[in-house]
Amino acid sequence: MTNIKKTFKVKVLDELWVDSTAANNTMSLTYEGPAEFDAAVLVSTGEFVQIVDSEDKVNYYTDAQSHEIVTVQANSNLAAAYLMITVPDKSNYTLVDEVLEDDTVFGKIENPILHEYYYPTYNSENEEWLLTPRVRDPETPGIAKANQALLLLVAMEVDPTLDYEPLETEVLAYKQDLEDYIALEETKKAWKYTEYTDIPSPPASLVEILTNKGLVLQ
Repeated sequence: MTNIKKTFKVKVLDELWVDSTAANNTMSLTYEGPAEFDAAVLVSTGEFVQIVDSEDKVNYYTDAQSHEIVTVQANSNLAAAYLMITVPDKSNYTLVDEVLEDDTVFGKIENPILHEYYYPTYNSENEEWLLTPRVRDPETPGIAKANQALLLLVAMEVDPTLDYEPLETEVLAYKQDLEDYIALEETKKAWKYTEYTDIPSPPASLVEILTNKGLVLQ
């Protein structure tokens, strides 16, 4: 087996778990390993499972419905090969305190490894290895509920069973409260918080109407 040692540069995410590379941040790494090896991937997603040898091929990956064996040419896929060959080492992480707007503190990883940014996947159609970002949904739980409440308020305006005019002032005020809440929550990233701010409480005149229409207030 021929081994190679090559240094390469790869663009990384602007921030862990955020699907953006607009800041053009890069990382320089060195691949040191076989020039060619076989890898098992999931047929359904192309996600890398593990490196396999000839015995593995026979014993574990004969089911073509679930797995595919792909030969990796490391020279032309240095970043993906690095992710497959290198054992992640998180022992040297440096955490810095990020003070959030509610004065809680999030321990932000200052020096993440490449494995935290990406995992390798294989596109069988194009026969190419991709770096798939490890992303998380940034939306805090209250945003969906606030949007539901806004839709219900809009529906109230045309609800023939309601006398809307006496409620209009409070409906408009509550709509503004919800819009302000959503604007603030959209600046947050859910994984940084252990507790979440619930949506603003509606005026007493609207509580029964909204709960009867399916809004769970707490």
